Amino acid sequence: MASFTTFIISAVWHGFYPMYYFFFFEAWLLEQTCTMLEKKLGFFEMMEKKNIVVRLIVVTITMNLMNVLGLQFGLLLSSKIYLFCRNLFFIPNIIIVGLYIYLAYFVKGKRKQKTNTAEEKPAEKIETTDKKNE
Repeated sequence: MASFTTFIISAVWHGFYPMYYFFFFEAWLLEQTCTMLEKKLGFFEMMEKKNIVVRLIVVTITMNLMNVLGLQFGLLLSSKIYLFCRNLFFIPNIIIVGLYIYLAYFVKGKRKQKTNTAEEKPAEKIETTDKKNE
């Protein structure tokens, strides 16, 4: 909720064009999607182990999504943005929203294995007596 509030305040700060709100909402969705990718799938740790070609493909897709959002931010008018998105068949917008919905509702998080270590055991109660009160 804190992240969403930050993005909405940023939209208000920039002005009252409706597309600012659309842009910041999609930026929030993208940020939440990245968070879920890491928490549920360990995506970024997994990417470190992949070869350079796979990593370049992921970076290219991400940068293209951000560039489309940036162009939408600059166009300001909903009629221009609609024309722009329609020419792209709304594919970037569908990817962002679809990936968010998929991760939020259909992917379960990775399970953490329980280990019995001294750090996880509850601290033992130490009873102290106050000699002044005896």
